[in-house]
Amino acid sequence: MNKGVPNHSAYEGAARLAIVQSVVQILWRSVAVVALTELSVMLLLEASGEPITIWTAMLDTVVLSAIALPILYAVILKPVARLAAERAAAAAESRFQAIAQAVQDGIVIFDARRNIQFANEGAELMHGYSRGSLHGMPMETIIPTDIKKLFRTSLEQFLTNGESPVIEKGITEQQGLRRNGEKFPIEISVSELVSEAEKRFVVVLRDITARKLMERLLRESEAQFRMIADSVPALLWMSGPEGQNTFANREALQFIGLSLEEACEAGWTAAIHPEDRERALELIHAAVNRKEAYELEFRILRADGEYRWFLNRGRPRCALDGSLEGYSGSCVDITERKHAEEEIRASEKRLREVFRDLPIAVRVIHEGRLLFVNPADAHLHGFTNVKEELTFGDVLAQITPDDRERVGEYYRRRAAGEDVPSEYEVRRLRRDGSTFPAQVHATRILYDGKPASLAVIQDLSERHRLQMYEQILPVCCVCGKIRNDEGVELGRGDWERLDQYVADHSDAQVSHTFCPECLVQFRKEQGI
Repeated sequence: MNKGVPNHSAYEGAARLAIVQSVVQILWRSVAVVALTELSVMLLLEASGEPITIWTAMLDTVVLSAIALPILYAVILKPVARLAAERAAAAAESRFQAIAQAVQDGIVIFDARRNIQFANEGAELMHGYSRGSLHGMPMETIIPTDIKKLFRTSLEQFLTNGESPVIEKGITEQQGLRRNGEKFPIEISVSELVSEAEKRFVVVLRDITARKLMERLLRESEAQFRMIADSVPALLWMSGPEGQNTFANREALQFIGLSLEEACEAGWTAAIHPEDRERALELIHAAVNRKEAYELEFRILRADGEYRWFLNRGRPRCALDGSLEGYSGSCVDITERKHAEEEIRASEKRLREVFRDLPIAVRVIHEGRLLFVNPADAHLHGFTNVKEELTFGDVLAQITPDDRERVGEYYRRRAAGEDVPSEYEVRRLRRDGSTFPAQVHATRILYDGKPASLAVIQDLSERHRLQMYEQILPVCCVCGKIRNDEGVELGRGDWERLDQYVADHSDAQVSHTFCPECLVQFRKEQGI
């Protein structure tokens, strides 16, 4: 018998039992009353002097009871019992109707002729019928055509031998038929209603359209998730609250050479490199205990026996109440990056060794701080050793105030990857506050895995002195001629008259005349 469905026969049987008990009490009391009455009469008669014996009295009582009791039952008790039974049945029916109409599931009662004797409002609305319209209709009205034969056969089998693939078999999934011809999924259970009058059956139905839709959407979502997860070139995984594996994408399973069932059962920690395992598990367990995300690098054994470096990121999944549901994460292969970092570190070591012995100043700058300077750089800026200069502070403090803003802008733009002059001149400050002109050659590099600037600094003090000397024109102190070194090696130019040199190197017009001293001398020589 289905849970939640009132047993009409049980209500009726209980009512009849109560009535029978009442009838028995009434009969007993009636017999007692009649007997006592008759006995009282006989005693009165005897007291009056009538010749009455005890046997005569008892016989009179029996005869009176035999005549009176049937009349009492037929006239009084039987109508009362019938009325009580009818009212009990009506009360049971009323209770059943109230319960049946209150439930949201559909309830249908049909007889052995497959006619619907009762359908609650839930069943009528479910199938698209108005209230009370299903009463008297055949059950096939709400059964799709393709399963009507199964329904009839199952009912006939049950009526014949008590066996059926549907009746008394618990909850099964079937299809219902709406009034507009639309089929829809239902959960159904069919049970027999035991009744003295006739065989009847109760059907409890539940519309599972919404649930089936959610299941389909869930399956589609799961399929889409797996398709996306399997297309990602990384190892994706999910774990439960106890750390047990619950999902791994195709890339992960192919990498470790296990099926999903094997991976979920055996786990993956055994594939971590022995040198990395203890550290990795310790960090992961600490993060899980705090319900925090984590990120770490370690080596994992591939199915072919090669260890590969991975960056493993894990993020917690929590329920609405804050309880931990598990972790989701990814492992990205960083083996090539690790090899490149090792090569860069080796290259940086070689560069440091080369730069250390160079006679020209070399430094590496990151975010305005010195990461490396060679001894030549420390000496150029007035420091006694490299360590002393590395603790100096802001590199812009070694630039004169007039050039500081320009050079700082170069640093910022170069760090951002913008194009800036790779070579420029600037006046620099030594530790003692003295200045010197310098030429800087700067370029963007990676140093210890960080973007930095490599700067080569050349002192221009000597060059500026030479340039100053080169700008002084040599003039003969005797004849007044000037040497023209233009286009030839310094010091090997032709000596020219001054007026000729000026005419060749400027737009000035030259006129020949005498200065006062030369005019006096010329006149003496000419006797004028």
